[in-house]
Amino acid sequence: MKKIFGVFCILLFATSCDTVKTFLDTKEGLDYKTKIKSDCPSDGTCELMVFKNSSLQIQSDGLGQSFYDMVFDSEKTVIMYEYKRNNENNFQDGDLTERIVFEVRNNVTEFVVEDLELSNLVMFYERHCFCKGETGLFPINKGKLYVNNVGNALEIKIDIEDVDIPFSISYLEAQIK
Repeated sequence: MKKIFGVFCILLFATSCDTVKTFLDTKEGLDYKTKIKSDCPSDGTCELMVFKNSSLQIQSDGLGQSFYDMVFDSEKTVIMYEYKRNNENNFQDGDLTERIVFEVRNNVTEFVVEDLELSNLVMFYERHCFCKGETGLFPINKGKLYVNNVGNALEIKIDIEDVDIPFSISYLEAQIK
């Protein structure tokens, strides 16, 4: 009886480890080929992520800080451009991550939005660092978003001129297939 129980435990452990590995190796957005045509700041890395059939729900915690959840929405896609600065000094609190996050309709053909009209979109600048008062979600006050669906590719251009905090990424030109 002990041998059967031992074999059962070993099989359970072996299969659960494989399941966890498979889950961790899977990332949203890998169904798409993304090409970033603009330059990334030389002191970090940039990544473009696509979350089809998702939308953003902006919420607020008890301290007045905003955060978002991604939820299923068959009509929208969330696009996230992320910059991570290399922590060359290896300080525990020396990390910096900045993101431009926005959503578009799945059936979008073409649109251009500028300056104050950007506040009508679900679009924001996100910053995480050890920098008091300069972390969280921030509206983009001045800039331009251009989205064009050409054939089987989505062309995106973002030019940001003003956010209420210091920011490193201000321009994105990319293609999503």
